[in-house]
Amino acid sequence: MVGTETTFEQFVTTEDFYEFLLPHPQCNIQNSECGFILNVTPVSHEETGKFDIVLSVDDKDYPADLHCHRDVISSAKIHLVIEEYDDGLWCNRGISWWGRPDYTEEGDVWWGGWWCGTQQVRLVIYYDVRRNTQ
Repeated sequence: MVGTETTFEQFVTTEDFYEFLLPHPQCNIQNSECGFILNVTPVSHEETGKFDIVLSVDDKDYPADLHCHRDVISSAKIHLVIEEYDDGLWCNRGISWWGRPDYTEEGDVWWGGWWCGTQQVRLVIYYDVRRNTQ
């Protein structure tokens, strides 16, 4: 999936790739942009706690018009935030400390105290280029 807007339910229940552009000062590859891809493993009825979000480092995951500077990109430098569109505003839901989403006995998906329904959400990346991960 290109872009970062989706529904919350789709984000946590569908395996997908999300592309993020991150300009690189030394980018000189013609007809290509710098960035990275996050791969989402969805929640599962069969395996509790299966949900995961990982930084893709596999070249086969990247389209021809997007490349990743592995010398710069690091999951230790990335903080993912989910924002919900609510009453005309994008609101940060700060769910990263709520563990992992999971199904209830009724078949709904919850992430901590937040119902994962059909509301529009966007994924926002905060990236610290100064952070040394060596």
